Amino acid sequence: MLLTLTLSSLYFVITGVQYWISSYLFIVLGIDEKQIYKFYVITCFTAPIFGVVIGGLTFSHLGGYKSQKSFGLCVIISVIANLIALPIPFLKTVNTTFLSIWLVFFCGSFVVPTLSGILLSIVN
Repeated sequence: MLLTLTLSSLYFVITGVQYWISSYLFIVLGIDEKQIYKFYVITCFTAPIFGVVIGGLTFSHLGGYKSQKSFGLCVIISVIANLIALPIPFLKTVNTTFLSIWLVFFCGSFVVPTLSGILLSIVN
């Protein structure tokens, strides 16, 4: 049950960030719309792909989604994603804001293969 809530929360946050980030960057930080578009395209194409691929390979190396090491790494990566996301509203520079958002997307997609595998393996 908690795993399902975790995945639902993860997908909600990613969708929320994708929806509201353009407005936030334009209105609050005053970044040019063309620069926001470039950032958004690069982030949405690279961060999830790299996260899922690197996460999948890492968790495969650790023994897959049934390994206790995988559970621990999922928790660590999730905590790191939260710590990266916390200061985003207070950042004033474009590059650190962009980097932080990219890292949140990367960390979120890094844990998706293992969380999905765990969820699929526990359902009869």
